Order: sequence, then C-alpha cells, then structure tokens
Amino acid sequence: MVAVNSVAVGVCFGLAGRCTVAAPELAGACASAVDCSLNGECVGGRCLCDSAWSGSPSCDVLAFEPMSSDTGYRNTSFASWGGNAIFADGKYHLFVAQMENHCGLDNWGSNSAIIRAESADVLGPYAYAERVISAFSHNPTVRRLPNGSFALYMIGAGGRDPSEIKNCSNLGGEAPSVPRSVLPAFVAPTAYSMLAFGLLGGAAALYVAGSIGCDPCTPLGAIGAPIVGGSVFSLCALVGGFALFVYATNHRGGDDGDDQRTAIRALPTLMNGSIYVSISPSVRGPWTQPTPVWFANHSLELWGGWTNPSPHFDADGTIWLAFQAAPNVKPGQHIALVGLSKAASVTGPFEYTSGKPVTPQCWWCVAGQDEDPFMWRSPRGFHIITHGMCPTGYLQAHYKFSEDGVTWHTSPRQTYPYSVECQGGEVRHFPRMERPQLVFAKEYPDGAVSDPVALFNGVCDDGVNYLSAAVRCILDQAGMTHTLVRPLRKRIPVDAP
Repeated sequence: MVAVNSVAVGVCFGLAGRCTVAAPELAGACASAVDCSLNGECVGGRCLCDSAWSGSPSCDVLAFEPMSSDTGYRNTSFASWGGNAIFADGKYHLFVAQMENHCGLDNWGSNSAIIRAESADVLGPYAYAERVISAFSHNPTVRRLPNGSFALYMIGAGGRDPSEIKNCSNLGGEAPSVPRSVLPAFVAPTAYSMLAFGLLGGAAALYVAGSIGCDPCTPLGAIGAPIVGGSVFSLCALVGGFALFVYATNHRGGDDGDDQRTAIRALPTLMNGSIYVSISPSVRGPWTQPTPVWFANHSLELWGGWTNPSPHFDADGTIWLAFQAAPNVKPGQHIALVGLSKAASVTGPFEYTSGKPVTPQCWWCVAGQDEDPFMWRSPRGFHIITHGMCPTGYLQAHYKFSEDGVTWHTSPRQTYPYSVECQGGEVRHFPRMERPQLVFAKEYPDGAVSDPVALFNGVCDDGVNYLSAAVRCILDQAGMTHTLVRPLRKRIPVDAP
C-alpha cells in the first residue's frame, strides 16, 4: 500500500507541476501533540501514535486489522447506509438507516427509516431488532447522555405519508434508478467512456489547478488503491475529470471578503434545518417524537441548510454539535461544508464556535469540502472525520483536528482506504464508502473519549466487478448497500517488569 501511495503522489503532482510531499526522513517529526494530529504524543522529536492511528507517522491515518467476512450489518432483503453502535445492557446496539419496502439507496429520500440491530460483539454480525423511527429519517447517530439516558440525532422526523413511500418488493429488489439518458453522453456509464473522460478532463483539471497554486492531488495522491484501468494515472484523472465537469457547471465566485464571509451573524429568529433529536431512557425505547434542533446564528460561509449532525456530550452539560451546512451561494448550487457549534440543551439553540468552515473551500472543491461529519472530543482536543467531497466524493476520507474547537488543521492524507483487507488475505474494493462513525473503548469522567476500536461506514459494491459497481453505486446512485464495520488496531498491553 505504501508503495502504491508513493507512486500515486508522484504521478499526480508530476501532472500538476507541483510536489510538496515531505521527505521520508522527516515523516513523523514533531514539536508537540499537534504535529502528531492530536492522536499521539511527541517523544524525542518523533510521534508515538495511538495504536488505532498508527497508519501514518503523523498519526492521521487509521490502522486496521484484517476483517472477518461476517462483520457489520448486511440484511439481504433491505439496503442500509451506515450508523453507529453503543454498548448497553450487555450488547452493542447499532442504530442504522435502512430503506423500507426492499428499495435501494436511490430511494433514500422517501424510504429511509432508522432501525436498531443487536450484536454481542462491536464488529457484529448485527441482527435486526426493531424499527425506531419511521420514514423519512436518515443518518442516525446515538449517544449516551450524562444522566444515563440516550439521545438519537438524525435528519428527518419520520411520519411520512405511506402513499409517498415507494414499494420495491415487485421490482427485483429496488425501484428503477435515474434513467441513464439524463446523463450527458460523454459521461455515459461505460468503462471506456469513464476512463476516456477521466484521462482527458483529469489532465486538464490537474494542470489548471496546479498552475494557479492549488494542490489538486493532495487528497488524490494518498488514495493508493484500487487502481482503475490498471494505472494510478487513470484513477487520478478519473476523479479530476469529474471535478472539471462539475466545476464548469457549478462554480461560484465570491464577491465578499473572507472576513465578511466568516463573520458570525445573529439570526433574527431561531432557525432549524433538517436536524432532529429523540430521547429515550433505554436503547430499546420508548423514544420521544423527534424534535427540531435550533441554531441561533450563522455566517455567509455556513449559511444554513443544517444537516448530518454529530454530537458530543461533556459531563458539565456542554453539548458540541458538528454539522454540515451550505454557504450563501447562487440558487441551485449545492456545496457541502462542515462547522462546529455548542449549546446547553439537546435541542439548542446551538451557537457557532467559528463562522469559518472546519476546512475552508478551495475553488476546485466543486461540491464543497466535506459531508457526513463524525466528531468527538478526546483529552487532547477535538476531532472530526468526514466523507470528503473534494475534488469529488469519490475515494475521499478526511480528518481534521483542533485543540480548542475554533482553529482547525486538516490532514493532507486519506484517513482510511476504500480497500478492505479480509482475514485470509482477500482485499475488497468499494467504489462508494460514506457515513464514517467510530466506537471508542475508553470514556473519561469529563466526557472525553479515546481508543477507537471500530469504524462504521455505509458502503456500496453492487456489481459484477469494480467498474460495474462504480457505475451503479456512483453514477446511478443506486445499489443494495450495507453497513460495514472494520476492526482498528488495538493498544497492546505491556507487562510490568
């Protein structure tokens, strides 16, 4: 993997005429824990990474153990799309988005509901237990409150009219996806057209980005695998090509200065987006009717449309909430950025810690920077992992960290690969992997957590081979998806002398 990553970095930056890869002998050099991405200690000028974050010398890449074939939640009759698990009453309880009536992910907007599944092991396999919130509800994440009850954050509040929920039971497992005729001819979903468009558009995108001073392959170079079409160049070019296409149709210009765009502005009245929360004394319910989550302020860069919540509860009652929001842009444009807020109540009102996105947008980040944030606070500071949207959402996983929740640093590396090593040596490649969430082994009296043991993702690999799966999962936005759980490298106990 390291060799492939190095080749990818060299190829991508060679195309753009830029190379900012650190020399190997400097890797992991540090002066403080910040240089170790707040996932390790600086000892003798080198990072000593926590086990789960020892995938890179700078402690910003997750390290995995080989995965068993029966982990996670894979319901052969119903598509699911990520969630997170919590330990209670002697079991792990996974709250996950699942599509109703045997539909695929392409019908998530009408058919997604939240269910609970159970397992004796954090890795699974998880078995369906009950439906918690009816359609439409999506992107669940559950936390234990300081008083011992549970909070389930989500988008949507359930209660959709049954006539609006599609029935795919008689359609071969899912409703028809978007007709391919609506796609431009030059991105028709065939292997040859994908590669041809990628090679031509990707080279142009990388060259343009490099010529104006951006680093277009920083997020691309560490992708490593899978190698599309037999070469790293075609992989980089494929992503770059899509970036060029979307940029040409969706680029926005900014007339406001940076300070004006990131200044926090009080809202004239409390506002909510699509974020809701439900409370229960037990993971088995009963759950309250989902209640809107409110915001008290915003900025031009994080204007509104709040979605995809990720809370963290401190013992003193402070509630931190990472969220996805859109900037104030031209109508019809959809740009995903991530911010952080805090409140004293589960429903808010939440106030921004900063008007700046956790990672500011660069022009070539045509769909924004990030979506699906998962946030936690450790004894060292604040952390967020996301599904990356820059330059596209393909093969992107990002990590950000902050000592105070205001000033953030973004890793230039991919936080986790879309390639999964199984026990026995088999490697599986997923063209689509989103909704990252972690489960932790250690909790502290002040509410901080550490030592992640498992990564949860919604994944799609619905196809006879990688390219057909990529067409179905990415271009068609369809497929019978499932929820993957990967074991992270554990801390090795050291016996006393």
